[in-house]
Formats: sequence, structure tokens, C-alpha cells
Amino acid sequence: MRVLQINANRSIPVHDTAAAVAASKKCDVICITEPNKKICRNGNRNYYHNSNADAMIINFNKNLHVLEYKSGHCYVSLRYLGICIISAYLSPNITFDSFCALMLELQEATLELKQKHPRTKLLITGDFNAKHEVWGGNRPERRGREVLEWCEINNLTVLNDGIYPTLVRTSGTSYIDLSIVCDGLLQMKPIWQVLEDPDVTEHKFIFTEIPSDNSQGKKIRYKYGEINKVKLSEAFKYSIPGKSPTMSAYKMAKIIRATYHKSTPTVRCDEDFQMPYWWNEDIQTNILEVKKKRRRFQRETRNDDLRELYKRTYKEAKQDLSQKIRIAKISSWEKLCDDLQENIYGQAYKIIRSQLKKMPPRVQMDPEEKIKQFKALFVYERQTWTQPNNIQTVIRECDIFCDSDIINAAKDIKINKSPGCDNLPPNVIKTK
Repeated sequence: MRVLQINANRSIPVHDTAAAVAASKKCDVICITEPNKKICRNGNRNYYHNSNADAMIINFNKNLHVLEYKSGHCYVSLRYLGICIISAYLSPNITFDSFCALMLELQEATLELKQKHPRTKLLITGDFNAKHEVWGGNRPERRGREVLEWCEINNLTVLNDGIYPTLVRTSGTSYIDLSIVCDGLLQMKPIWQVLEDPDVTEHKFIFTEIPSDNSQGKKIRYKYGEINKVKLSEAFKYSIPGKSPTMSAYKMAKIIRATYHKSTPTVRCDEDFQMPYWWNEDIQTNILEVKKKRRRFQRETRNDDLRELYKRTYKEAKQDLSQKIRIAKISSWEKLCDDLQENIYGQAYKIIRSQLKKMPPRVQMDPEEKIKQFKALFVYERQTWTQPNNIQTVIRECDIFCDSDIINAAKDIKINKSPGCDNLPPNVIKTK
């Protein structure tokens, strides 16, 4: 599982950049602290946040099923099969007593998870606004000591290496965005790193990769590509050399299905990690340029005048990147509106209908709960039934279809529709 972590500082462009970075890194989950409140209010079935919109988790990979969703005053948690992810935010403006109360709330959430699901591993990400020399601070503070003591009580470990800061300002750097794991995840040797991607905010992107323990591994999905009608027709000639009036419909469907699978190539599809609709090559080139200028500015420490020049150049390139992203979003939106105007009862109708009712976040049942609900709703015990002796079987003659009947029936089949129970697209029958 791959997790991306960022403090958005209530900025919409940070959300846009986070989606692009998550797609390029093929992340499964995005943990955001201080998300944009407008995005939280608009709602999305894959967006999970607490009531005051201080913490959010985006289920970026649609193949991962959320089994449980909980939230508190400072956190939001999602439980998957085998792992639970918590995104937390503790404001620097609250008192130390309030900070300790929120840490106690987090501890209660972790203890409840251990009691109900003892085999579930735990990953906590968030902006704790706590400094300690263990994860890179210059000196320990009261908050940092409280977080470190809390980790020791709950057998948790901070992944931060203290080398790369998670917050970079002109006045200095800081290490306040933390990634905390349980002993079970620590034994799996997770990969933790601070990314250099431009983030349009002072906080840095944090990437955490947890090796799969086969509890919920990602499956590579394939789909059948475009039908080669010439190749499919030739394959049908070899598969069905002659007309057999005694051939059953089941056997004929089996031959057609096997011929279709052999003659049609399979294409790997990664639809769960699509780039944002406004992404283009020009923006990708600008991101690389911003990275180069930022490295040049950060590495120049001898000449103050030259450092100030590099800093100004980096700021201008960063603003230019934000402007190009806004222009790309506007042009992509206009193109989308033009496409929808041509078919208002197609995708446009679906988009409008999806916004009429705000749906709750998507949560699926775990296997144990599914079995429990199934037993409550359906008869699952096998029942025996004996046929009475006085029932007589009547055999009737059925009319045999001729070739013209089959051809006429095939003409009425509409193409570009979903396949039926035989899993054959209508285009295959049209080709035959």
C-alpha cells in the first residue's frame, strides 16, 4: 500500500497537485491535514473527513474497500482489510491541556482498534505541530515529549528520519508532519521519504510505501481490446468448419467465446491511477523546471546575492506553474462543457444527477458482517424435496430455428452495449 501525506493549508491548488502526485506515484490513499473546507462540503463518496474538516483521507484506489470509517475532533480513520489508516491534525494555536486531551482521544481510538481487530496494523499520519530531536527538531518541547511518550505507551514508532524537513519556510525549516506505525508495520520495513514535488504550500509531500503482506494485494486488471473483425471471422471459419444441426446452443456459445478470447488481444488497464483531467505535457515540463530552480536556490549558501536571485527566480517559476494549472483547468472545463452540450442526456445527465443528492462516504462490509447479514436475510440451509409419483413428464416438439431467423435476430442486436450472461460483446455476434 502506498500512502501520500500533505498539509494542504486550506488551498485548492494543493488538492489538485496532490491528485497528480498520487497518480504519478500510484498511491492508494491520500492523507490531507487542513483540507479545503469547500471541497469537504461538496462531498465525494471517496472523501472521508471529520466534522470540523481538519483531517481528510481520500481513498484514491477504488479497488481498496473501506470496511469502517470513524472520525473525532482531531482525526479521521479508515479501516481496510488488514490495516487501519488515521489522519490527524493538532493545531498550534490550542493550549497544552487541549493538546493532551486530543492525544488522549487518539489513544482511545487506537485501543478500541486493538480490542476489536487485534490483527489489524496501524498507520498514523498527520501534522502534530510537535517538535522533538528524535524526528529532527532542534530541541524537545512539551508537545514533542508528549507525542514521544504517547508512542512509547502504545508501542508505536515514528518513521521520520530527521534528515529532510517536512516544512520549509524562508525563516527556517521544521519537522512537524509525522508518520507513525505500529510494530507490525515496522517489521515489514516500510519505505518513507520526503518528496521534492512542488506543492504550492510550505509543507512537503511525504510518501510512505508499505510492502504487501498478501492480505489485500493489488490485482493487475486486464480488459479485451478492439475487435479485429477480419481475424475474428477467419477464426470462426476454423472453429466452425461446417453446419451441424445437432449442435447445442451451449456448445455453440462456448465455441464463440473461446474464439473471441483467442483472436482479441488483452490490454492492461490502470484506470485507478489516472492523471487529473487538466494534466498535460507542458505542466509536467514546468514541474521539472521548478524542481531544478528550487534545488539551485537551496544549495546556494555562499553568495547571498546569488541566493536571493535564485530565490526570486524560483518564486516566479512557482507562480507561473500555478497560473498554467489554472489555465489548463479552465480550458479543460470549457472542452468538457462543449462535449457535454453535444449529448446532454449522456454524461452530462449523470454528472448533474450525482450532485442532486449528497451521498455518504462509501463503506463496505467486511466478510464476517456479510455472512451475518446473509444468514439473517436468506435461507442458507439446504432443504430436500422429493418428487411425487403422480407427476407425469410431457415432451413437446420445438420448432427448429433456420439460418434466416438467426440472421434477423442478430440484426436487431445493438452494438456498444454491455455483454450478457455469456460475457460476449454484441460486436462479436455482429461479426459472426
